[in-house]
This record gives sequence, C-alpha cells and structure tokens, in this order.
Amino acid sequence: MALVHTACNSWLNPLAEAGAKQQLVYGAIAIVKRVEESEGRFYAEAEIVLNEDVDMVKLELADLSPQIPHADPLLDVRAGVHTIGVSGNAPSPFQIDSTIPALCYPKGENR
Repeated sequence: MALVHTACNSWLNPLAEAGAKQQLVYGAIAIVKRVEESEGRFYAEAEIVLNEDVDMVKLELADLSPQIPHADPLLDVRAGVHTIGVSGNAPSPFQIDSTIPALCYPKGENR
C-alpha cells in the first residue's frame, strides 16, 4: 500500500473507500540515545516523544543498507516519552543523536 505525503508530517491512505473516514498516519522522529557494538552486531536505543495515545509506532528502517536493522513496533502506546530498541547484524548505522523517522498509527486506524 502506498502512502501519499501531505502537510504536517501526516499521510493519507489513497485506498480508503469513498465516504469512509480517511486513515491518517502521523510522522515522528526518534532520536538515538545509546549505541553499543560487539562482535559485528549492534544494539541501539532511540527515544520518541508522542503527543497523543496511538495504536502503533513503527520505525522506518527499510532505507538502511546493506543490512536492515530490526526494531519491534510499540503497540497501544500512551502519550509521553518512549524508548525503542534497534538491533542488527552489522556495524551500527547510528551515532548518538542520529534521527530515525517513525510512523504513528492513531487509535482505531487500520495498519
């Protein structure tokens, strides 16, 4: 499913049925606060601040190569500051204060 970028770091789902509520996905930025590397692997922690409760927060990691890091999405998240762990089988693509884009799915929206 493709997302169409609109103003205010939100995206509209172009496949939403006519007359149905538009599905919004909000963009956010996570900031890397910790990075550890050992034996060709890395673990990092990124902090994200949410202004509202959301169903899911997912880091956008697909553009990182050659090895795509892994991060579990946060589910049923309340507003506030949260930490997301990111790991991979390669040297870290992150440094302290690196930014990672994230998608936030509001309560009740389909993913």
